[in-house]
Amino acid sequence: MRADRRKVGRVRWGLPPPDPSDVSRGFAAALASDEKGAVTHVAAPFPCVHIPVKSRRHAGTVAMPNLANAFVHLGPGAAAVTQPAFTDGEWYRGYGERHDTDGAEGRLVSQWTFTENWDSWEMHPFGEEVVLCTAGAITLHQQFADGSVATVTLGPGEYAINPRSCWHTADITSSATAVFITAGFGTVGRPR
Repeated sequence: MRADRRKVGRVRWGLPPPDPSDVSRGFAAALASDEKGAVTHVAAPFPCVHIPVKSRRHAGTVAMPNLANAFVHLGPGAAAVTQPAFTDGEWYRGYGERHDTDGAEGRLVSQWTFTENWDSWEMHPFGEEVVLCTAGAITLHQQFADGSVATVTLGPGEYAINPRSCWHTADITSSATAVFITAGFGTVGRPR
């Protein structure tokens, strides 16, 4: 269910939430509407607290993590865990020590800016990887398990999925930034 923006503007907080036993319908169960179709209540199917966050420009506030150097691990039970700042290739060893017990259910969310073509291929044997271009252009080269190949160029807002066991690498025209959501458990690489 997608709520119309005009209707969301008329949300009235404080009304009774939908029946909690109805969470099996997912996010749609968190919305309740009146007889005219206006959203009357938005309820999370779990306890939550809204904490207003001030901008970093205001004195006395805490700076929020930046995905460019503080990645996020998504784990079982819908967990999201901020990671220590990325330092070098050894960082991945520590990440594995922290999260390999999540196995194929763990995902690393990271952001990278590239100015050169990749010098290697990589492959994730236990899950798919989403590649979302946020700036510039990135050309992905994929070699699938059945031997077929594909090349796709992504611009800002466009994404591709690297299927499990698909070898992939990338070329960069000048500069590109992308967000990666990676099932990294068991990842292997090879020279290009």
